[in-house]
Amino acid sequence: MKPQLTLLAITDGRRDCLIRTLQSFEESVDQTTVAHRLIVNDSLDQDYGQWIDYTYNFDEHISHRTYDRSKWGFAGAIKMGWQYVPEDIPYVFHLEDDFTFNRFLDVHAMIAVLEQRPYLRQMALRRQAWNDLEQEAGGIVECHPHEYADMTDGPNQWLEHRLFFTTNPSIYPQYPMHVGWPSGSGSEAAFTQLLLQDPAARFGYWGSRDLEPWVTHIGQRSGTGY
Repeated sequence: MKPQLTLLAITDGRRDCLIRTLQSFEESVDQTTVAHRLIVNDSLDQDYGQWIDYTYNFDEHISHRTYDRSKWGFAGAIKMGWQYVPEDIPYVFHLEDDFTFNRFLDVHAMIAVLEQRPYLRQMALRRQAWNDLEQEAGGIVECHPHEYADMTDGPNQWLEHRLFFTTNPSIYPQYPMHVGWPSGSGSEAAFTQLLLQDPAARFGYWGSRDLEPWVTHIGQRSGTGY
């Protein structure tokens, strides 16, 4: 398979987290699938930006050295990154700087399912229970178990739902970017509602219902525009 992914990494200055995240991504994902590597750096720390350039070989590094000195925030960083995703690469691997992978991920299979089912707006990876509600229920899916449909094409399994688009690690096609990410607070929920205007639209979680989480969240969410 020819490379079909743009890696869109988003960071806000957490060097230790970024090191762990990118190392885990390189070890857990077939790098021959990645055609373009892009990082959006919302840190105002110039030393951090120089360290990224020295340490990693991104094709593009979008930072405040090029733009104004006001932080973009969560929503603004996504909007900025989407401007630089090449139009001729069909899928994006969305990766914030505070996740590690728990095992090898077959992105070829994930892309194949997305290609066969264009109504899917993303195929995301489940993380561990994080907030109080998820911990009490036992996981993300367990919070609303009847909202998820168990799906399979034979070799692969995944869950489908219409609850939310997530910026946790996921693969998505170009289409959601054409809708445009909203500005301001509550942007994840607002973007979900934009996508759900299509009654056929659904979102996916890779793997069977009883599978252990694919990724581990290693940082605290901070910033504005969620």
